[in-house]
Amino acid sequence: MRSWRKTHPPTAEEYAKQRCRAYTNVLIKRGHLVRGECIFCGEGPAEAHHPDYTRPRLVVWMCKQHHREHHKEWIST
Repeated sequence: MRSWRKTHPPTAEEYAKQRCRAYTNVLIKRGHLVRGECIFCGEGPAEAHHPDYTRPRLVVWMCKQHHREHHKEWIST
């Protein structure tokens, strides 16, 4: 992966997504952001979904199934 990344640098959008995800993980580890339950079914712990990558504290919690369905639906539109 490292050798591939040297020849394929991330785009500005990919870099912003990486920074947002990393910052969110730091917030979770420090206890500033608490992992919640899925907004659809109430299962927990849920995955973090970022509607806007410029706002890493704005997180929508979704279970794995609903998160995948959300992205599948978003891609098909």
